[in-house]
Amino acid sequence: MAMGLAFLTEAEAYYLKKITVVPVKNESGWTGEFDPGSLITDILVKKVEKSRLMVVSSGSGKGYGLNPDVNGNEMFLKGTSQLILRARILRFEPGKRPPPRPRLSFEKPAKPVPDKKLSALAQLEVELINGFTGRSFWKQDYVYRSLNGDLALGETPASLDPLQGDFYRTAMGQVLDHTTNQILERVLTFANNQMLEGQIVALNGKENDQRVFLNIGRHNGVKVGDTFQVFRVSSEYRDPLNDEDLGHWYHKIGAIRIADVQPGFAVGVVRAGENFVQGHIVRAAKLNPFPYWKKKKRVRAVTRKERELQKAADKEKPPFESPIREVPHFTDKVTQFNLLDIVHWTLAY
Repeated sequence: MAMGLAFLTEAEAYYLKKITVVPVKNESGWTGEFDPGSLITDILVKKVEKSRLMVVSSGSGKGYGLNPDVNGNEMFLKGTSQLILRARILRFEPGKRPPPRPRLSFEKPAKPVPDKKLSALAQLEVELINGFTGRSFWKQDYVYRSLNGDLALGETPASLDPLQGDFYRTAMGQVLDHTTNQILERVLTFANNQMLEGQIVALNGKENDQRVFLNIGRHNGVKVGDTFQVFRVSSEYRDPLNDEDLGHWYHKIGAIRIADVQPGFAVGVVRAGENFVQGHIVRAAKLNPFPYWKKKKRVRAVTRKERELQKAADKEKPPFESPIREVPHFTDKVTQFNLLDIVHWTLAY
């Protein structure tokens, strides 16, 4: 999936949903020399910004503004973004370079051998949340392992910087790069199939000529003339037969038409309905998604000939190997030590 996109012209404006990336929580009891949660949060924010397929909230990665949701049983950034991306680390094994074995006094110097590849594993629990209601859209675990590290994470200052090459020479850097790509692919695909939503943040004027201010604007692809439906959202609705949670109840109470657009907000006029208040949700009348994007500098349709060439090229590629591999099994070997070896080993340690 392409992570780069050229600037869009006025005629090519597509709806971009706003997302907030909550700081990733570290594994319980983590006492490492660096903060993996901050590292993963920084990678996610940078990759979402680089994709240019979503608008990243200014509060992403900062951890402020946490409020309980409508039920008071979860924590999320209420009322700031349409989508909230939250993750926590379940397992984090960055891999360490083992110390060299002390050489016995009677042993000959060993021949130099290439450094052994390092391994790393990470398991993340990722959840995508509705920023206006606090309802979870989906939750998924991502587990990946790499056995091809040349450096240990933190071995050099550059190995902790996702913008440096040393980071991708570490096994954990390869794991986090692959994991975050998989997470963003699902987030972007999901967001592209959702209607653009925002909130009424202010109202001005009389009832006959009322101006409605929304917290979405030109950065989200909103244009003058766009129509948005207005909803009042109540608490979740439950099935009276089996008490199953069926979701929040959206009451359609009117519609507005955009009359002015600024980078961060838009101003609309009321076309139908009344008694709008701050906090009501507005939803675009059309989906207006991105088209299929390729690894190009610009967005365009894919021809049949290009698809056939791509399929032929994929057949020539070697088969894909899963990054999740089993721990290698080593057969037990019986080693005989004499008394002198045991003494030397005891003194060495």
